[in-house]
Amino acid sequence: MEDILVPLGFFGMIAYIAKLIGDTRIRRKALDSHASADVAEAILNRRWKEPSTRSALKWGLIVVALGIGVLLVDLLTIGFESPLAYAILLLATGMALLGYYFVERETQLGEAPSHNAAEESFSASDPVRESEM
Repeated sequence: MEDILVPLGFFGMIAYIAKLIGDTRIRRKALDSHASADVAEAILNRRWKEPSTRSALKWGLIVVALGIGVLLVDLLTIGFESPLAYAILLLATGMALLGYYFVERETQLGEAPSHNAAEESFSASDPVRESEM
């Protein structure tokens, strides 16, 4: 078990350090671009400690899908050494991310005005446009 946890922990630590360095560089470039004071304040006062509900939804879907994938691998008595087991887990994760994408898209479509509604209001106010159609 230690043969797996030590390299996995080391990889996680390196990935987290790379993320911190990347975030710092992005903030520095944004501040050096001579953006307005409001933009600079928004970048510097970013709330890192409060996870968003959308992020929690995404990770919840991923964890549930991976759990279902592991259960499926176990029920089908497929060994975890088999490539089929990895394929099932990756498919489950991909399906969770696609589900999250559709939820996000529906949320964004609900917030933004419909493109069709804008065309209808334009055509109603412009009789020449209606005759061209």
